[in-house]
Amino acid sequence: MTVITGLGPALRIARRDTLRHKGNSLLIIILIALPILVMAAADVLLRSSFGTPAERADLTLGRADLGAASAWIEAPAGAPAVVQYGPTDDGFNFDTGPGVAGYLPSAHPLRPASEVLALLPAGAELAPWVQTEVPAKGVGGQYFRTDLEMLDLAATAAAGRFRVTAGTAPAGPGQVALTPALAKRLDTGIGAVVSLGAPAAAYTVVGMVQSLVPSDKPGDRSIAVTDFGQVKYFESYRGPRYLMSGVSLSWSEVEGLNKHGLGVFSRAAISGPGATAVPEQQQSESVLMVAGAVLGGLLAVMQVIFLAGPAFAVGAKRMRRQLGQLGAAGATPGQLRLVVLGSGLVLGALGSGLGVLLGVAAGLAGRGVAVEKLGLPYVATHVVPADLLAIFALGLLTAMLAALLPAISASRASVMALLGQSPVAKRTIRWWSIAGAVTALIGIGVTLAVALSGVTEAQRAQPGELRAVVIGAGLLLTEIGLLMGTPLLLRVIARLGRVLPTMPRLAVRDAARHSGRSAPAVAAVMTVTALAVALTSLFATLELSRADNYTPGIPLGAVMVQPADPKLPPTDTPADTGVSAAGLSAIWPKSTFAILTTPTGPTEASSVDPQIPAGNGCPWMVSHYASLVDGSIRGLALPTPAEIPAAVGDWRCAGADYSTVSDEQSGTHASGIRSGLAVPRLLVGGPELRALVTGIEDPAADRVLAAGGTVTLDRRFLSPAGVLTLAQSHYEGTKDEWVQDRVISLNASAARWSPTRISAIVSPSAAREAGLRTVSAGLIIDPGGVATADQTDSLQQQLAAGGSQVFTYLETGQDSLTGGPSPWLIFAAAALLIALTVAVVTALSVSDARDDLSTLGAVGAPGWMRRRFSGWSAMLITGIGCVLGALLGLVPAFGLVRLVYQSGGFPKPYFEVPWGPIAVLIVGLPLLAFVVAATVTGSRISLVARAR
Repeated sequence: MTVITGLGPALRIARRDTLRHKGNSLLIIILIALPILVMAAADVLLRSSFGTPAERADLTLGRADLGAASAWIEAPAGAPAVVQYGPTDDGFNFDTGPGVAGYLPSAHPLRPASEVLALLPAGAELAPWVQTEVPAKGVGGQYFRTDLEMLDLAATAAAGRFRVTAGTAPAGPGQVALTPALAKRLDTGIGAVVSLGAPAAAYTVVGMVQSLVPSDKPGDRSIAVTDFGQVKYFESYRGPRYLMSGVSLSWSEVEGLNKHGLGVFSRAAISGPGATAVPEQQQSESVLMVAGAVLGGLLAVMQVIFLAGPAFAVGAKRMRRQLGQLGAAGATPGQLRLVVLGSGLVLGALGSGLGVLLGVAAGLAGRGVAVEKLGLPYVATHVVPADLLAIFALGLLTAMLAALLPAISASRASVMALLGQSPVAKRTIRWWSIAGAVTALIGIGVTLAVALSGVTEAQRAQPGELRAVVIGAGLLLTEIGLLMGTPLLLRVIARLGRVLPTMPRLAVRDAARHSGRSAPAVAAVMTVTALAVALTSLFATLELSRADNYTPGIPLGAVMVQPADPKLPPTDTPADTGVSAAGLSAIWPKSTFAILTTPTGPTEASSVDPQIPAGNGCPWMVSHYASLVDGSIRGLALPTPAEIPAAVGDWRCAGADYSTVSDEQSGTHASGIRSGLAVPRLLVGGPELRALVTGIEDPAADRVLAAGGTVTLDRRFLSPAGVLTLAQSHYEGTKDEWVQDRVISLNASAARWSPTRISAIVSPSAAREAGLRTVSAGLIIDPGGVATADQTDSLQQQLAAGGSQVFTYLETGQDSLTGGPSPWLIFAAAALLIALTVAVVTALSVSDARDDLSTLGAVGAPGWMRRRFSGWSAMLITGIGCVLGALLGLVPAFGLVRLVYQSGGFPKPYFEVPWGPIAVLIVGLPLLAFVVAATVTGSRISLVARAR
């Protein structure tokens, strides 16, 4: 009851003090709002990335409230049974049966509507539908890819997809409607003629349409709409389909249609029973996500406490005389604590509320960044009040916890100390600092023990929830321990500061004397620095792993053009791919090219592959899941501990998890199996081809090829006697296996090693003598300068518009499929939060040191000296926080990397220390703090009343 009766006056005092010290109060509110903003924004983005089943259906079928289709049906003629794993599955597996190489639905015509309707409930209506990408000819003759839908907009099933905003809907041959975004890219309008399709044809624009289908991508989509069957397009995985309306299909009905060769994505099925079933592996991954979320929440709580701690320490110091007056008037220690906690309640509510509002706004505004840069889907906007209320309550609670320590300190001070405005005498609690050091060591020890603990082969590729929890617990213990031990660390630094010049010495002694302000400030900087270093280390390790396990398929900067159908006869010109010298010159004026040909057998289902001679193969397995280029070799095992010393240096095992030999050292392409480009390992050509595919000079190899010989680029395939063995095989469909037809032996010479994946090059004359048939594998282009991804994509679209179905690839030296943001990009994003934290903490420190600065002025210190004092104080706090944070961040980062290794994410236990970003943190941020503090400190002497 006493607490309740004293809460009203405490809140009134807190409100008055907030308005009285607006600047200081604003800084505290910002410190509380920062982590709350991040949590609220993350909640909005994550909630919006899932959406409800109905919203996920709207992304494909269109909005149900506008009468959009109830399902779409994939019905290729002659399709076998369909394997559909669940109601939400929209990628169907057509059961081809034994002996069938594969089944591409788009290669088959659409099953007649009458046959499909006979399998559907009465009342169903169908509209043929194609959704694909085609090349479009833009301004200046440049080609780009755009979305295309072929659909009769007058059909009932087409409702809810498009709205005609100008002109008319396409209703005849050669007519098309465009979205405003596509019309802008084409710089065209109604009545104009545009070039679309693969191969391209001319179409008249008859109308403008607005897409009514929600999009998980930012911005307006560029879409062309026309009647079914109007525009030509190349075969893709997904061909023509039907949009269905009039009836709904349950999951049991969908399963029945699967037996008839129909793949169905039904709006009703994904919301019905069974749609939320989660496979066992996904459940394990969900457990891991929950564990990560719990740890993230705990870290967020600590973050708020550490950020708000120095703020409330400063606020409590400003209230000391007021608290002394209350104590003199008879207020109990509990009432004094309640006054300080009331300040935490008021400022916590303001900061949390502001953080939630700004977080929601940031989440809504950050949709584009989340989708484009982070790859996060955005199904529909979801702002969940319950989540935001919980985040607000979390911020309020942690603000109260942050104010608790200053409140306890104020209640223990004597009335005379509070009224006298002198520093409150504190007992040196050495056991507290010692306990903190012990706690930090325990946390570091726990994390390292888990990280360094062995991972058996049985544990690889298994969820590591327990490891994640223990690593997170170790991080929290370390952080708490460092916070507890910071006062002792500051006192030690102050004793060592006697050898420093005057200003730095005063700064370190001031930090030790005001440890109640300095320790939380160090913890604030330490926390955000540790987060930045941990994230940067993790992404740096990911980048190292990608670079170490990536072998360029062709020289860096080169472009490869591959036909979709590799079984084409080679010619003296690249006509089989549609590429002309003039067309290449228009994009790359100094370009040169060569035709890639590879040997094969007498039939299309044939192959010729180089063989590893006996003695050249690795005698052990190279990892827990595969061996070298040829896949898993039966009977092999990983090297035992006794065999490891020999295995790590064996050139035959280059690329293995345990190997220390690089590809270049071994002269092999062992890691080429993880390359981003499917390059034939065996080519037929001369010196010009060798120069283009390797990008290096090798006169000796050129002489061998010119004389009609063969060279190997991979040491493993050349026997000690100088023989390259080739195995010619064909695919036996009835047995569903490859059968060897003959073995070909060619005298060969070793060429210089290059990082490309080519194993050997056979001269044309040697291929003819061996009776090898050759087929085209595309082109390799040396652009003669810097090539860009836009240029290669433009080339592909230009060739598609000309009728050639090809794929273009630009070798950038990294795997574009797994590439992510660089460590410097992650560091820059984290450094922004660190810099803001440093700026606010520095401003608070300067505000709290106003009395000390006035004392310096009173004894004659000039303005520049007081600015230097503020700068050195801020540099000391920031520097200690950055150093501790860097060390603290590396520990959990190492543990997380080991966790990823255990889960099969890394073939080797990599760990990369981001020295560059860490150096910027340790050097750059303290200098930034010095500049900020020296700048905001006034140069004029301000007299401060010692009693009011």
